[in-house]
Amino acid sequence: MRLFIASFITEKDIKEAINLVQSELSNIPGKFKPVNSEIIHFTYQFIGEVQPHIAEKIKNELSQINFPEKFDALIKGVGVFPPKGNPRVVWAGVEEGSENMIKLANNISSALRSIGIKPDKSFKPHLTIARVKFVNNMELFNRWKEKFSSHVFGKQNISRFNLVKSILTRQGPIYKTVMEYELR
Repeated sequence: MRLFIASFITEKDIKEAINLVQSELSNIPGKFKPVNSEIIHFTYQFIGEVQPHIAEKIKNELSQINFPEKFDALIKGVGVFPPKGNPRVVWAGVEEGSENMIKLANNISSALRSIGIKPDKSFKPHLTIARVKFVNNMELFNRWKEKFSSHVFGKQNISRFNLVKSILTRQGPIYKTVMEYELR
């Protein structure tokens, strides 16, 4: 099974703001694949394909972590990965609460390291809102980025995170929560 660890966006206002930004992005010549706002999430760690017995070890390790308290994350601004060259990912950033997110991601990473699972990259607090195949008009795209560079999407209370199973389909990924973990 293909696993990752994440907190999902539950605030309706944030989802609506993401939809608005994605809608304006779709007006730019190029090929963009927006992420469905109903499944948008912060990924703390991508694990990848594992056998069921490893998934059980992951569940057990995560349940042993001393988690930080609940916190709010202010989602603000847009950017791209990579920051130079051809963009591949469009993201919404986190202005307030990023330190707590990093602390949570580090706690998760430490727990998983104890069973030999290392993060594939360092955690950077963000929401992937679209994937980019190509941009036909970088001038328009850069104007769009500038327009939304300080856009406030809203505050999301981070009170839990999930171990999530990802099933890839032609219509897009299907996510199923394997286990949910509450913050204090």
